[in-house]
Amino acid sequence: MSTKAIGILACALTGALMSGTAVAASYEGKWPITITNSQYYNGNYCLTLSGSSGGGAELSGPLGDLYGNFQVLGKNLITIVPEQTGGGFNWGVEFVLPAANGQLAKGSFLVDEDGELESPGRAIVGTKNGC
Repeated sequence: MSTKAIGILACALTGALMSGTAVAASYEGKWPITITNSQYYNGNYCLTLSGSSGGGAELSGPLGDLYGNFQVLGKNLITIVPEQTGGGFNWGVEFVLPAANGQLAKGSFLVDEDGELESPGRAIVGTKNGC
């Protein structure tokens, strides 16, 4: 991940931490997510989280099976899943989803394409263990 992307992500994470602490709850499970309003990534996905408030993340769907991590920071769950690309590029699929009481809500989606933030969209979250 480029220095520019790390700086942008650090600012986002700092803001999330300063906004308060999410209620201790488990977000572990399989979450159906529909991405809309994105230039290239619209579709239905399944986000599998292993860990109650942080840990591994697997995104399956039109991009194949991708593996990364998630963390609940403040009132948001942030997931970063590296995308499989050729040519040595560092790309990642990122979600920022409001998190409270073990539930996730509609949030944001974007792709970090080697430091360039691209294809932003909405991430509509379905019922836990619905995929």
